[in-house]
Amino acid sequence: MVTEYTPVTINVTNENTELGISNTPHVILNLKKENSTVSVTHANNTAIDSTLSISNVTSSSPAAPPNTTKLLSLNVSTPASNISINFTMHYNCNVPSSKVSPYILNNGKWDKINNYTIDAAACTVTFHLNKDPVVALIENNSTSSSSTSPGSSSGAASGTGGVSSELSSTVVDLVAVVIVVAAVLIGLALVLGKKGKQQQTAGK
Repeated sequence: MVTEYTPVTINVTNENTELGISNTPHVILNLKKENSTVSVTHANNTAIDSTLSISNVTSSSPAAPPNTTKLLSLNVSTPASNISINFTMHYNCNVPSSKVSPYILNNGKWDKINNYTIDAAACTVTFHLNKDPVVALIENNSTSSSSTSPGSSSGAASGTGGVSSELSSTVVDLVAVVIVVAAVLIGLALVLGKKGKQQQTAGK
């Protein structure tokens, strides 16, 4: 018989918190200051019965990669095994959603997490990991980046490219017209010059 457990929801108000978890395989942490949620689940639906620490390490974790800004960083730590962690992390809504991506800290280096979803309306990024990591939301400040995040739109970039192409085509057409007009004027000048010479010869 499988024991049914009710998920335990805990409101976390401190930036550094250690909790004792028991008698449940599923704990939901509502991080009030960060406006984010961390959900920890035991893979076998058995009680976790362990400690769980969560810290806001935005200012103390390693610096973000060049041309990026670290928006929020969390450190989740537990000695429990066979767990999965689901993160829903909030970012400032003034930051374009297309510029935000989640990262995980590996050996002192930030590596981008590829599988994630963005809720642009709620200004949140959601992703899943099978370990207790240090993670971060990082904003890409590069204006020349051609990559887009899931849920973001590349329509603006495509539109700009279309305008550039149209302008280039128009310039080419104008140059062609100028060349044709110049050729016609040169031809007329030659014809008129010939006629003038003929008239002078006839007058003599």
